[in-house]
Amino acid sequence: MNVNEFYRNYLDIPTPYVHQVKTWEIIEKGRHLLLLKAPTGSGKTEAAIAPFLAQFVEDRF
Repeated sequence: MNVNEFYRNYLDIPTPYVHQVKTWEIIEKGRHLLLLKAPTGSGKTEAAIAPFLAQFVEDRF
């Protein structure tokens, strides 16, 4: 499942922000140390947990 499908299907967010997509890509590559700076209310929490939730949903730990 790609980032857009996951956000749409599981988080009810039709289109993720650019920083959410980039965070997903970085975490998927196995680079877990990152600093995300974005405005209040721009989905930083979702950006950080969505890739891990996707692993849970897809049963790939």
